[in-house]
Amino acid sequence: MLALVILTVLSLAFMALSKSEPIIASNQARAAAARSLAESGLERALWALTTSVIPATLSGVAAAPYNGTQFITLNSRGGAFVTVSSNSLSAGGQTCTPAGANERCVLAVGWSPTNVAGTGEPVAHRQVLATVMKLTNLAINAPCALCVAGELQVSGNTNIDSTTDTSCGKKYATFTSGCTALGSGSCGGAPGGGSYSLKGSMDNNAADLNTANQASDYQQNQGTSAFPAFSLTAADMKSLRALAKANGTYFQGNQHFSSSNKVKNGIVFVDTLSGNDPTATSDASDMPTVTIDGNPFLGVPSDDSFRGWFIVNGKLNISGNMTLNGLAYAANDFTYNGTGTGQINGLVISQNVQDTSATSIDSTTIGNSAIALNCSNVQGGGFVPQGWFVKSGSYFEPHD
Repeated sequence: MLALVILTVLSLAFMALSKSEPIIASNQARAAAARSLAESGLERALWALTTSVIPATLSGVAAAPYNGTQFITLNSRGGAFVTVSSNSLSAGGQTCTPAGANERCVLAVGWSPTNVAGTGEPVAHRQVLATVMKLTNLAINAPCALCVAGELQVSGNTNIDSTTDTSCGKKYATFTSGCTALGSGSCGGAPGGGSYSLKGSMDNNAADLNTANQASDYQQNQGTSAFPAFSLTAADMKSLRALAKANGTYFQGNQHFSSSNKVKNGIVFVDTLSGNDPTATSDASDMPTVTIDGNPFLGVPSDDSFRGWFIVNGKLNISGNMTLNGLAYAANDFTYNGTGTGQINGLVISQNVQDTSATSIDSTTIGNSAIALNCSNVQGGGFVPQGWFVKSGSYFEPHD
């Protein structure tokens, strides 16, 4: 009798569970679908920002359907309300606040299978809140093929040319905040002799455009006021660190890339020892010196070329016969001593956050140091995100 009683109780318990389990499972599946739809709403916002459906000059909340008042059907399982704003947004105790012009807040609330009440069908909703950003558009903003926040020495058989690509606007060959020494001339003085060549695309005169070393080819003593527009921001740096870590190309401290220590394509980020962005008051020993020479790249195809962005929070020294397709960005000095047929196809920016000495570009007589502006390469060439993406560490799933 006792065994029968126990079996009866167990049977009743299993019957109760069998009745409630499908409901629990259905609710869980519906909640998971709602969360997936909220994430899809976030992706929809990224698409709208990247394709300029939401204008780049957004001030406040975007127009419908991205103002949080219109239900966007995303698939047969439901949709989402999506809010995109250049101002702060809050949800469930979490707050998103854009840190600059290249950031937006997105709140997406996913509903499954519908947001309509009174249908007699259970519904679920979940929400995600994130800061989205895009990297500073250096290809468009930079006014030059070589930009130096400081002094510049150009000598040897150097060839710097911004006429090779005007798809991102007309630009100078070089643009410096301080003086420029050309050839055997002194810094800020008259150009000296040598086989260097500076060609910019700013001059509308066809004859001057095809003639190197015109006054319109380079700009010197411009001060530093223009440089923030084509400098990587703290948010840029944070995201680039994360992307380089994911690519396996994040380093700290002094580095020497050569045939025995090659580096692959993508975002290469060489950071300070502390991991902090360098400033004029930073300890000089915290900033790395990066040397690139020999046969340093794991290029595909294997032509000893690099594709992507090379970011150095310190000094960058390049020498030898190699090709870099993309961006070379040095927080401090940049030195380029090229040989053979190698060149930089893209853009070079030297911020000189600490040094007062001249950044130098000095090639040997048997070769040349060449920088040719290439906007497509600067825009990542498929290795660097140029659209909008979720800012590292900013994704939340707020409670109701």
